[in-house]
Amino acid sequence: MIFIISEDQTLEVVENISDVLMECEGVDVEDGVFLFFNEEGEELVPHFTSPNRHDGFWIFKWVESGKFILNPCKDNPRGVIDELQQVVEMKPNKFFENLNDVKKHFESKKV
Repeated sequence: MIFIISEDQTLEVVENISDVLMECEGVDVEDGVFLFFNEEGEELVPHFTSPNRHDGFWIFKWVESGKFILNPCKDNPRGVIDELQQVVEMKPNKFFENLNDVKKHFESKKV
């Protein structure tokens, strides 16, 4: 499971990195729109395996999202419990009924 917290304070819980890639555009990931945590509560940071491509001419510009993987954060990781305190909405998912269930999940892990 991967927990995605967006800058609008919405939580989404997905099964794996393939789901993350479908839900999160590389350009937004690069801009820091999302925070990622694994099911143990570790913060995950993106590492781009192919970069976002910016292209176009004059006023017609476009971006092609790159591909990325998620690795555990080594430098000053954020606490998932602290970040969950800011969440105002959770998208429906097959893992948790509500936000309190998510908090209980992490409390049981002692994170």
